[in-house]
Amino acid sequence: MGKYHCCVAWNGHAVLLMGIFGWKVAVLYANLGLVVAVAGGTFIEKLNLQNQVEEYIRSGCAVDILQEQLYFKDRMKYVWEQVVATAKKVAAMGKVLKPGDIITLLHKLGF
Repeated sequence: MGKYHCCVAWNGHAVLLMGIFGWKVAVLYANLGLVVAVAGGTFIEKLNLQNQVEEYIRSGCAVDILQEQLYFKDRMKYVWEQVVATAKKVAAMGKVLKPGDIITLLHKLGF
């Protein structure tokens, strides 16, 4: 199917987080991730540790990658694949998902 935007790949994880812990915990998790990233960057800058950061990160060169046009059906197929892949990973880690959990979650989200 080609390359996908990073936000599309996050959907499976967001759905799983919301389904297991609720939307408040999912939002808290995302916001704490941003706080940790900003705090880490500030820490590195204040202590003048830039020389400890790898060159490819410091250069910050963006690369333009052509993305194929995705239609709604293709996006939904990709999102479903991500949800299933994430659910399998969670199940493999010892978490127990009942067969109807994903369907119930999707119904809660309005699908």
